[in-house]
Amino acid sequence: MAIESLLPESIRSRYALKLLGGALLIGLLITAFSATTVIDVTDNVRDEQLYSMETNAELEANALAQWIEGNQQTIRALSSHRGLDPAAPEETAAVLAREREALSAEVATLSVVERSPATFSEGTDEQILASTEPTYVGRSLSVTDVNWKPTVGFNFDSTDDVILSWVYTNEDDAALVAVASPTPDGDHVLVGEYRTDIQAESFTSVIDGTKTQVLGGFTAFVLFDENETNVITPYEGDRANTTIGNRILDTDPGAELNGSVLTENSVKGYHSVPGEAVDWVVVKEAPRQNALAVSESIRGDLTTLVGITLLGFLLIGVVIQRGPIRSIQRLARQADAIADGELAVEIEDEGREDEIGDLRTAFRNTKAYIETIASQADALSRQAFDDDAFEAAIPGRIGTAMADMRGDLRRFINELETERQRYSTLVEQSKDGIAVVHGESLVFVNDRLADITGYSREELVGMSYANLVVEEDLAGAHEQAQRVLTDANPADQYVHDIETKTGQRRRIEATGSKIIHDGEPAVLINARDITERQRREQRLTVFNRLLRHNFRNRLDVIKGHAERLADHTEGDHAEAVLTAADRLATLGSRARRIDQLVARDPNPTTVDVVAVINELLESVDTEENETTIETTLPATAELRTDAETLRTTLVSPLENAVKYADSTVQVSVTSTPAGCRVVISDDGPGIPAAELDSLAAGTETDLQHGRGLGLWQLKWGVDALNGDLAFETDAGTTVRIELPALGDNSDERGADADSDNNGIDDSDPADGVDDDSTDSNNDTENNDDTDSEA
Repeated sequence: MAIESLLPESIRSRYALKLLGGALLIGLLITAFSATTVIDVTDNVRDEQLYSMETNAELEANALAQWIEGNQQTIRALSSHRGLDPAAPEETAAVLAREREALSAEVATLSVVERSPATFSEGTDEQILASTEPTYVGRSLSVTDVNWKPTVGFNFDSTDDVILSWVYTNEDDAALVAVASPTPDGDHVLVGEYRTDIQAESFTSVIDGTKTQVLGGFTAFVLFDENETNVITPYEGDRANTTIGNRILDTDPGAELNGSVLTENSVKGYHSVPGEAVDWVVVKEAPRQNALAVSESIRGDLTTLVGITLLGFLLIGVVIQRGPIRSIQRLARQADAIADGELAVEIEDEGREDEIGDLRTAFRNTKAYIETIASQADALSRQAFDDDAFEAAIPGRIGTAMADMRGDLRRFINELETERQRYSTLVEQSKDGIAVVHGESLVFVNDRLADITGYSREELVGMSYANLVVEEDLAGAHEQAQRVLTDANPADQYVHDIETKTGQRRRIEATGSKIIHDGEPAVLINARDITERQRREQRLTVFNRLLRHNFRNRLDVIKGHAERLADHTEGDHAEAVLTAADRLATLGSRARRIDQLVARDPNPTTVDVVAVINELLESVDTEENETTIETTLPATAELRTDAETLRTTLVSPLENAVKYADSTVQVSVTSTPAGCRVVISDDGPGIPAAELDSLAAGTETDLQHGRGLGLWQLKWGVDALNGDLAFETDAGTTVRIELPALGDNSDERGADADSDNNGIDDSDPADGVDDDSTDSNNDTENNDDTDSEA
């Protein structure tokens, strides 16, 4: 349909024209297919003929190789003939004449030539002693015009050697090739001259007009052909500018050459003649029109077929136009009326029993079908789900779809209303302020946001969100909104201040997400009032700093006065005060140590857990209660973790196990797929259930609390190392610590803590003494009253 819409109206409105166009298109496709077929056939014929020409050239080259080899064997055999006696030239000449008569007509002459084996010869000065050509006798070998190969000359490796000359022409311009082999005495040579023109007469071809030429493998000169018209001349007059000549000149001598060439007027195949002493290349060349005659015949046949096909389509179009098309046009006008909503149009019955009559009956049934669908669709649009129109059955898939649509629409409307009420309830009861910002204005707010800002919902809707944000945070809030709208990696949370209707400043923690409002991008804002939380955190920070430093300073004062009282009074009261002060100082030091532990970011390094445990066990005093420590430790247990946090975590359970054990403490370390496991057991009374309940609850109350910081130090340390902690108190106490390997960015507490602190500095400029400097040896001592068994 999309292609038809591109046609002119005059063609789209006439089926006959479209049929004609279709016929023409099919004709074009057939033509294209025929053309493609012709091209394929032509290509196949061309490829086959090229291959055939190359194969014929190869066969001819093999035949020449056999011819040369046979001549070489003949000369080799004749050179050993007993009748060849250089001392009797006349008898030798008679023997040569008889042998020449017995050989083929290709043998031009046979001659016996003297030879100087010790001297390199070019084959020109040697004297001919006997020959079938009487004019040669007594003259030098140069009279024969033989052109010996420069690399070999007229020299032999042994008396069994045979040499082959270049192709040359004699004084009669006949093309010859000479074969020579030494006689058994080694001082004479039998030379046979062969006529190449007679051998050329045996060339065969399968295509009329084929021409066979033999080229020199070094020079690309024509050595001989069938009619000797181009003997010892450059190939095609300009050998370097022909494909075959250029290949011969560019190829190393002696390398095999083969291939085929298609030119404008001819088809050529070439192949080198096999044999180490042969440097000839056979070229077969056939007229192109003869070689590719099959493709021309196919092209003509296909053209005739295409013409007949187009004529047939034209006749079919005329018949269809004068028959079915007119009836179809009438039905088309009636169908257009139905499509325009005129369901009262009458589709007459002409009593036809052919396909046109069936088409009219089908149109009448379709009209009734559409009327039923229209009545039910109208009832659905009015949401009249119980209308009488639904009593009429609609057969087929559309009827099933209409019934499903009726049920789904009724259910959807009910669910939509329920969902609307639920969503409204969630939004209105949310503890966060919710707003939708479209452009610069608020288009929706809930009651909670109205409570936070002090404005009514009516006042907020239509107000610019920028009017609520304080001036110094306005640019950041605008940038965050743009990041949300453009999906440019917005922050998960953005903290900024707003000004309420009464002028009060409130701190807001907001998150934004992109939504579609009325078909356009908007920002959904969840705003949480964190003003009171921030103030509470500030108070806790200040109180912690004041209590930490004042607590230590006051203890120093108490200890100083108690020491003076101990020096000037008798009794244990001053000593009790000093002991209590020391224990309070130890508790404060441990609290500071734990605070530093949970506040700092881990620094993962490779730590030997076994070495750390051994180091801690050496510092534990076991003599006071005569405790035996049994260890099950591997040689090493390396783990990537924070070394300082690991020591601080493990010291508490080790000290308390030794302190509260009746007799034995067991310590083991095993490797796990995730890291390692540390198990510390003692046979003491066990940790009180109330303290474990406080630890499990994560907080302490007036009724549920521990007696010290040991358990909390252990728990917070394990949490800082991303580990798991478990206790068993059935028989004594067993502490199981699972420690995983930490990555470089494994600890997220630091980031969370930094965001909660909101940039508040809890350092005390007035305190010039390092917390650890005064209590460096108290972290693990005097814990009797500050720690229960942990």
